[in-house]
Amino acid sequence: MRRLSLIALVSAALLIAPVAGAQNFSGTYSTPNQTGGTVTLLLQQDPQGQITGSLSGNGSTFAIQGKAQGADFVALASSGGGAVYLEGRLEGAGVRVILAEMGPGNQPRYDQARELVFARSSGGAAPAGRAAAGNPLAGPADGNPPAR
Repeated sequence: MRRLSLIALVSAALLIAPVAGAQNFSGTYSTPNQTGGTVTLLLQQDPQGQITGSLSGNGSTFAIQGKAQGADFVALASSGGGAVYLEGRLEGAGVRVILAEMGPGNQPRYDQARELVFARSSGGAAPAGRAAAGNPLAGPADGNPPAR
């Protein structure tokens, strides 16, 4: 009986593994900024789901450290001048990102968050289908962050 349980567990893990690894955020993405320049998001995802990269624009560059969590990623973009919290989700041929400054208690300030849609300019494959319109990462109307 114990052997059957172990076989069932391993089989289930093998069936789920390809689905869990299906989202790959690796690539270079860009979006225009308000001054006519470009903001560039460079992401590298390893097989364990760890994400590294950079966010650059307006003469500043932030180093990114984060993790894929299902269909989303969460990360912290930091430089000598501070840090910004990011949540992202692949959408069409790009990625939709919520940027939030860190507030008291080192928590993201969702009430002041900005949303950017980056187009993939290189790397990775675009996901099949298109996500529904709207903000898939927004928290509830009361301003509290979604549970993660």
